[in-house]
Amino acid sequence: MENLDESTGVGDKRSLGEDGHPFPAWLAFHLNNPLRRRVHPPEKTMSVLGVKGTDAVLDFGCRPGVYTIPFAKIAGEVIAVDIQAKILEKVARYAEKNRVKIKSFHLQPKERTTQQE
Repeated sequence: MENLDESTGVGDKRSLGEDGHPFPAWLAFHLNNPLRRRVHPPEKTMSVLGVKGTDAVLDFGCRPGVYTIPFAKIAGEVIAVDIQAKILEKVARYAEKNRVKIKSFHLQPKERTTQQE
């Protein structure tokens, strides 16, 4: 897993929950379970996008890999990016379980200060 340090606003509060915190890694099973995959099948999204074996896919804010792993079964290369290292560990285990290869990058947001007017 490679660490990225961005100052472009990527990873700021827009990628966090309403309370300004990321989705808790220990609740990741709510995002990746058979019921959710049945209601929102990743394969349907992939077919709409027309992903092929020659494509490279960047799954930005990958969470526990709901789309990452299905993409990895089709695309030539898949890169998972998230601000939580624990989530990327879950994605790596999910990839290993499904016998697919992915690359992952841990995006570490910089501390931001707010200016008072």
